[in-house]
Amino acid sequence: MSSNNKSVPQHGAEEVEMDEGKDMVGTAKDAQEMDRLGREQQLNRNFRFISILGFSSTAMSTWEIVLSSTIFGLLNGGLAGLVWGFFLVWMGYCFVFASLAEMASMAPTSGGQYHWVSEFSPKSTQRFLSYAVGWISVLGWQTGLASIAYIPGTLIQGLIVLNNPSYVFERWHGTLLVIAIVAFAVLFNTFLAKRLPMIEGIVLILHLLGFFGVLIPLWVLSPRNSAEMVFTQFQNLGGWPTQGLSFMVGLLTSVYGLLGADSAVHMSEEIRDASIVLPKATMWSIVVNGAFGWIMIITFAFIAGNPLYIVDSDTGYPFISAFYNATGSKVGTSVMVAIIITNTVSSVISSLATVSRQLWSFARDRGVPCSSFLAHVKDGWNIPLNAVLVTFCCTALLSLINIGSTAAFNAVASMGTNALLTTYIISIGCVVIRRLRGQPLPERRWSLGRAGLYVNLFALAFLLTIWIFLFFPVQTPVTLSTMNWNVLINGGVMILAFTYYILYGKDMYSGPVALPPPNMSSAPPKGQMYDSVAGDYDIIWSVPAVKILFPLLDTNLRRLGPWNGASVLDLACGTGIGLREMQKLGATKLVGVDISDEMLGMAKQTSPEAGFELHHADCSQPLDHLGLEKGSFDLVIAMWLLNYPADRAQMAAMWQNVATYLKPKAKFVGIIQNQDTVNPTSMQGKWEEYGARETGLQPLPSGDGVRMHIEFNTQPKVEFDTFVLKKEILEEEGKKAGLVDLQYVRPGEEVKREVEGKDAAWWKELLEEYPNQLIIATRE
Repeated sequence: MSSNNKSVPQHGAEEVEMDEGKDMVGTAKDAQEMDRLGREQQLNRNFRFISILGFSSTAMSTWEIVLSSTIFGLLNGGLAGLVWGFFLVWMGYCFVFASLAEMASMAPTSGGQYHWVSEFSPKSTQRFLSYAVGWISVLGWQTGLASIAYIPGTLIQGLIVLNNPSYVFERWHGTLLVIAIVAFAVLFNTFLAKRLPMIEGIVLILHLLGFFGVLIPLWVLSPRNSAEMVFTQFQNLGGWPTQGLSFMVGLLTSVYGLLGADSAVHMSEEIRDASIVLPKATMWSIVVNGAFGWIMIITFAFIAGNPLYIVDSDTGYPFISAFYNATGSKVGTSVMVAIIITNTVSSVISSLATVSRQLWSFARDRGVPCSSFLAHVKDGWNIPLNAVLVTFCCTALLSLINIGSTAAFNAVASMGTNALLTTYIISIGCVVIRRLRGQPLPERRWSLGRAGLYVNLFALAFLLTIWIFLFFPVQTPVTLSTMNWNVLINGGVMILAFTYYILYGKDMYSGPVALPPPNMSSAPPKGQMYDSVAGDYDIIWSVPAVKILFPLLDTNLRRLGPWNGASVLDLACGTGIGLREMQKLGATKLVGVDISDEMLGMAKQTSPEAGFELHHADCSQPLDHLGLEKGSFDLVIAMWLLNYPADRAQMAAMWQNVATYLKPKAKFVGIIQNQDTVNPTSMQGKWEEYGARETGLQPLPSGDGVRMHIEFNTQPKVEFDTFVLKKEILEEEGKKAGLVDLQYVRPGEEVKREVEGKDAAWWKELLEEYPNQLIIATRE
């Protein structure tokens, strides 16, 4: 495997300001990738290679977790089953981690699997499959966090039992400890969030030193089993008909201990130079954690004694009894277990960060209820605080199940393993389909090269095999308490998610990638969206709600003229409607700029003899490369341009382009949404009469305004998303750019001639809350 199999430049590691005024520093490559992914930088990029390696390694905490879950392997496989089962799972996971690392280099986003599925899956299944994977990932990580926090909580109880045999192992004690541990993790993920990368680097050192702090005393002080017993004697204490079947069921110990390949992925937008640092850290984490885990399992197998004597340990954990039997010292055992408790608490801290970022990212794409609340990032904190607090509440509520029944809690908590493996299977499967079809993948700085398809296929084969056995109960005969309820619980949650999708989600969720670009070029996502509607775009001007803008625009342009021989620049010119209007009014130099190639193609097709000068560019970026003379235009027009900025920075950039190309004292005329009548009640339920409606209104995560979906009652139906930023943002950024005398012009009597047969009541209702208006300004 190579970290640079494609000829992608490795420069771009220099620091750049990614969001003006918010102290968010990343590399030029980070900024480029966020732009390609259509994302706004909202979180601080504080993580580097060592800190994210520490984060990933402690989130997995393999040698600690695998010791805590040895009960499954001891029952099914015995000591030899633990040793060889871990090795096989480790090797299989290497292929899984490599596959995920390559996808992370292609699209380093906090969304992880559901974003990858949206980008790589077949078009016909793209939206629903991405939505389903998003929900499964939320399910996996939310229940997984409860499972992880349960380990140090009950380890503390086990340690108390070891030192005080009279202690009664109460379930509610464990629940309170779980809640306390997660609350402690919240502290690190909120007030200490800016120091989290430094803390993760320190914890990595503790993770490594703790390993030797446990390993060395065990080898020095313990009597040992024979090598024959450790490497060749398998056991079937689960009552399965064959040893092979028992061995496969017992792999849960190793699968659980190596779970979390995507933990660092969900921190992508907080990693500096993420597309190369993240995959490298991912691969190092499986190498280091896997090696430490296997060494610790072999050590445990040598010092465990007879498994029959420790599987029913009063402490609840066989390894605690094994440590005590091996050392003969409660103090020594307590110190070693305390090291493991400390490291697993660190795992909870890292996992809480991962879980909250995954939830925040999915909410950002409107995949869950209360999306705007969960996706909010408070300025100054630069963390998804609401998602952190909701995650804490979910874990606390899940831990309450333990008070009623530990078996029920384990059934719910164990869903995390199945759910996360499911997301890996679907994500890798989508990439396999693209590779088999010969479809190109995005450029990546860490590539599997020609081995990519074979690595992906082996990872899929491994995951599918493991996934099946994770639904098996631990032992037979099966009772209500020993039944593995994962099938029922996973199925029930997915039915609820599917129901929500049918009722609400399909109207709210479009996926992070609207359409998979055919050649994965660097064309902006907005351009791709408008490419898809270009052929039918002009018909929206035939519906009453839009049609009345013609006389409004014509009346005011004539008032501001004359325009004979004028030079006009149309930003976001679309299919050239504004340019054609200005040509009728006598303008002779007509220049249009638009982000959509298809829109520009329609402009040429509609007006082949007009002599328009058309350019393909994003009007929210500087236009210097187009070679237009600055300060040379008599008029700049913009049909809807100012409805497309998703935040203040993009609004500022658009106003700057307007000011840059206008002559002094020249005019700007645009059409915008009326910020005072967003989603007007007068248009609701009058689809047939007005011909347009606004749906899916959602506050932007930045707090700068709202995003909504607009549909037009045309054949075929035209629909797309748009943004409406706050009026004060529009005005402030316009003035900063040098535009003065901003005024809004709403439709009046002049528009009534455009739509016939409507009475006074119809016009009164429409015009009182009409959602569009002109904006006119003058260049200083």
